Amino acid sequence: MPLKDELKDALGWSQYEAAAYAALVRDGPMEASDIALVADIPDSRIYSVLTSLEEDKGCILKQGRRPAEYDAQHPRYVIQDEQERFIEKADNVEAKLANAWESERGDTDDHTDESWVLASASGTVKEIRRLIDDATTSVKIVDADLRWISRRKDVDTFKGLVDNDVEIKIIGPTEAALDDLMDVEGIELRYDTDLSKAYYIIDEKHVVMRLHSGRTGIVFSEEQTATIFGSDFEATRKDATRVDTDAS
Repeated sequence: MPLKDELKDALGWSQYEAAAYAALVRDGPMEASDIALVADIPDSRIYSVLTSLEEDKGCILKQGRRPAEYDAQHPRYVIQDEQERFIEKADNVEAKLANAWESERGDTDDHTDESWVLASASGTVKEIRRLIDDATTSVKIVDADLRWISRRKDVDTFKGLVDNDVEIKIIGPTEAALDDLMDVEGIELRYDTDLSKAYYIIDEKHVVMRLHSGRTGIVFSEEQTATIFGSDFEATRKDATRVDTDAS
């Protein structure tokens, strides 16, 4: 199957959007007229297609002027963003379904137990995001794999928390792994190249551990356990190297 058809099917893009992006991935930077020719897009449609890809989807870059050239963003980030959009839509549907369920059955899903297991990577990340979104006082993170943090939505969440005076401290495996967060003023960033653990402490009460390379999670929701992890966090933080940036 041609790449443009795979993009169209997998991401739900229009035929012309998929063709234009595939052409830029394959052939590199081009002017709009060349993209229209190579991707077989009518001249009357090419600029609306490129505007959609650049402004709405953020998957191409516009460079220079008169004439401008367009180039493809790295596919890794494009796919990641599309995954985020899908997850956000799915979360919205889930919330509506949950409200309908609870209104009909008088049932709530507030995790009254003190601990529970999350049996998938996506479920673990979802719970981490939910708890971080609801944080009111502090978020402390130790994770040797921070790739779940997206370049857009998650970073905006951290910015919002900082604006609401939530204390955020993050320890990652390398300085490079923290790149996406370096522009968020007010976050303490540290790294430890020997890091081999992953847990999240939210509001000094909730703890999420990521196990088996993030494929499984365990959630604890009581202050005593959070205090134990908090002590380990401070010891790990003491040995970690602080990232010096203008923002932090």
